[in-house]
Amino acid sequence: MPTHVGTYDLITLQPRERWTPKGGRVTEPRTKMLNTSVAAFTATLREQGYAYEVEPLGESPFSIVTTLSVQEDATETTILADLWELDGNDLEKSIWELPKVKTEIERTEDLTERAAVRYNIEQFVRGESTDGATTPANFDPDVYTSLLKSLISGVEAFPVSTYVLRRTITLPAKTTLAPAFQYSNQIFTTASLVSYETTIPANLTSALPVGYWQKKTPTAAQQADGRWVYRVEYWWSEEFDEFLYETAI
Repeated sequence: MPTHVGTYDLITLQPRERWTPKGGRVTEPRTKMLNTSVAAFTATLREQGYAYEVEPLGESPFSIVTTLSVQEDATETTILADLWELDGNDLEKSIWELPKVKTEIERTEDLTERAAVRYNIEQFVRGESTDGATTPANFDPDVYTSLLKSLISGVEAFPVSTYVLRRTITLPAKTTLAPAFQYSNQIFTTASLVSYETTIPANLTSALPVGYWQKKTPTAAQQADGRWVYRVEYWWSEEFDEFLYETAI
């Protein structure tokens, strides 16, 4: 068998044309590539909801991949591709949300006293009062001193890396399926999310951290070939404010 030496880019060939009673004139792209490139190229096609044919070129190190039109046989409720992804997400939180700061402040149960602690600290940092120089009762001195140093240095927030669970659905141009807007902005527990989204792969289900997930508003985008791509994300948090979001589903 001949061996290939050097680099070889994907080559776009003359597309294949055919006609069907249901779909009319159909144009199907054809791409020539090294056999070693076929796996990655076809994996992308599968992710995008396309079928394909691979034609090895005899004893040569090349193949031709034909991207097939699948929309002509799709019904209004066909899902061409349904993919899940567990991604990272970086957020900024106020320094007052730092766990060790929250723990110390919450040692004081009286809300008026809590407010006074924060007020005195902020006044002290701005140089408007010395009341905040003294560590409040029930507050760890080391944490208090470190908090003052950070605030005086201009630190007001810190980055937190969390999780985003993302679902991407590819649909034919004539789909009648609408984006799932129900429960947008609502909070799910990990268990209720797995029960609600029944197509999450088992390996991701077992990897999801315990906590809470906020459903973001789904998006819908039509592609150049008429297909639709729907996306929805769930953002994870270790805790949430029931005053803002009510009870978790």
